[in-house]
Amino acid sequence: MTSKVFVAVALIAMGGISSFWEPAIAAPLAVEQLAQVQGQIYREPTGLFEISLPEGYTYEQTGSGIAFTSPDQRFGGSVDYGSAQGNVLSIAQLEASLKSEYEKRLSDLVWQGSSSQPDGSLRIDWLGRDPQGNALDAVSFVEQRGNTIFILNLFGVNADYQDYNADAEIIVGGYQVSTRSASTGTIPANKAFPASVLFSRVSSEAPANTLRLSAEPSRAAQCGQLIAVANQAVSTVQGIAQGANSGSTAAMSGIAEASDRFANEMQALQLTDPQLAGFQNRFVSMYLDTGSATRAIVEAAENENPEVAQSSFAALKTATDRESPLVSDINRYCAS
Repeated sequence: MTSKVFVAVALIAMGGISSFWEPAIAAPLAVEQLAQVQGQIYREPTGLFEISLPEGYTYEQTGSGIAFTSPDQRFGGSVDYGSAQGNVLSIAQLEASLKSEYEKRLSDLVWQGSSSQPDGSLRIDWLGRDPQGNALDAVSFVEQRGNTIFILNLFGVNADYQDYNADAEIIVGGYQVSTRSASTGTIPANKAFPASVLFSRVSSEAPANTLRLSAEPSRAAQCGQLIAVANQAVSTVQGIAQGANSGSTAAMSGIAEASDRFANEMQALQLTDPQLAGFQNRFVSMYLDTGSATRAIVEAAENENPEVAQSSFAALKTATDRESPLVSDINRYCAS
């Protein structure tokens, strides 16, 4: 295929965020629908992601994901992924890197706005032109899961994005990325840390009024803010736990630092809903206690002090045991 959609898609999808992963060598753009599409669902061969494609859409593999287009070739998009090379990136870093890369490849860019999503990803709305002069009306979703960064792009080509909202809803609604469980590994000499330190993911399901706009943040919008920080904490801790030094005291120290950072990020949220503010305070307390207990475990391991290690493990368990009921309370409240 050589449509204008795939020209635009290939430019974006094959570029990636090169600041944080090595650019993949693009495979030949061969159509392999019979091999990979079951009905209208594309599943990446290694299980990294899957995505629903509306009836009549076609796709090509890019070597680091796929590019797809509508039957009239006026709407399309891509999924691109790559290694974070051991880096744990904040939402702000992901956004800045994506914008930097796109500014190198596209022209007349207008960044229309960014918003955190309930699942922890970031949505970026933008306008621009590809090198062939085609006008793009676009939305990008960027996120890090473990050591992998994913980008979903959707855009109208010389067409309004909103004219294809129905197609976009099918695509986004059927888009899932891998959230494989992290392996905590072990610290040598019986200094293993419990899997409970890995925070649980808050449900990304949002109430029906999530997309409504108002002068003040709605409860749904505030739910989204709180959930985004909580789920980014999950991804960050899992990224550390999946790293090359997953079982080391250095990894434990990284988890402690991440816990403190997300305590600050959670505390910084301006939540006016009293119930959500209560959840916010519970998260902050849990993160701070987790960081403190984890540092104590590291110190005990380095000093080979089993008594302190045992009491610190107990403190860590007490901190993380508060998580499950908190997550349940948030999911129940935000879905009501």
